[in-house]
Amino acid sequence: MRGLEEIYSKGFSYDNYLGIASADELEKLEELYKNIVISDDFVNRIKAVNKKVSVLASVETWCPYARVFLTTMRKINEINHIFDLSLITYGRGVSELAGYLKIHEDDFVVPTAVFLDESFS
Repeated sequence: MRGLEEIYSKGFSYDNYLGIASADELEKLEELYKNIVISDDFVNRIKAVNKKVSVLASVETWCPYARVFLTTMRKINEINHIFDLSLITYGRGVSELAGYLKIHEDDFVVPTAVFLDESFS
């Protein structure tokens, strides 16, 4: 195993992400979730997807953009479980993912997400 597949395999789940979030962060996640509205047209487009996509994302519980990203992914997966998420911290993102993606450390942000095909390309 090498490259993105190895980084992906060492990640943690969304449930683990929730487990490390503070009560305040969990409250913010739930508020975001309640406010996401997906149009009927987009719901139908999500339901039409017939393959899974692995997603490797560098996230942190304190990051509001990561919260929006993950909450949106959660909502989509409730309609049609199309995303398999593997999450890594910002630190691992900088030390492992940024170099692989050729992103300079100063330019690396959370969330950074990589959508992968079945061969982890």
